[in-house]
Amino acid sequence: MKYKVNDQDDNQNLNLAKDAQAGYGYNFVANLPVSQSFSQSDWSSFLHISERTIIRYREQNKTFDPLQTDRIIVLNELYKFGLETFGNEELLNRWLTTKNLALSNKTPKELLVTSFGIRLVKDEIGRIAHGVLA
Repeated sequence: MKYKVNDQDDNQNLNLAKDAQAGYGYNFVANLPVSQSFSQSDWSSFLHISERTIIRYREQNKTFDPLQTDRIIVLNELYKFGLETFGNEELLNRWLTTKNLALSNKTPKELLVTSFGIRLVKDEIGRIAHGVLA
């Protein structure tokens, strides 16, 4: 069985990789859909930087480093997937902040601090999208 390469996905991923290497500026990040759904404290946890650093980035429109930008991109992609699955921000945000038995009775948002947690949340959204509820 041959593996079919999806050129569109490859090109999109290559562009996102380039974006991550260059870094996103604070103002760009502030306008992403995912940015409106999380507090500054949440972002501090997700990006593993202090809230004061985030304030400084905002005041100076500083660029996030590649690792932080990568995390921002991954969270934004996850959020878009969640919006497609849940249909609107209110339902998605409620789900993200509700304890979930399939996630060891943690809220999905609590797990977004690590790549493993993000993968668990993405997998759970995928199960919901396909009607496979735990």
